[in-house]
Amino acid sequence: MTTPLSQDQIRTINSYDQEQRLRYCVKEIVAQRQVWILTDEHGCVMLNTEEEECVPVWPNREFAEEWATGDWQSAKRNRSR
Repeated sequence: MTTPLSQDQIRTINSYDQEQRLRYCVKEIVAQRQVWILTDEHGCVMLNTEEEECVPVWPNREFAEEWATGDWQSAKRNRSR
């Protein structure tokens, strides 16, 4: 079980540049041996552009919850091990 992130930790991590966020994400996923995703009745939610599609993943529940808004508001937060 992981310790919940504080609001200060979330603010600090959200202020990281792209490379720092990637390093943090990989480090946390490996250390905690889990990844968070959002799912709905169709499966994993997807990010789409004209060129590509991807499944967003997060290293902590708190970040998945931050993204569960708008079209994804009713999505479930799921931990995968």
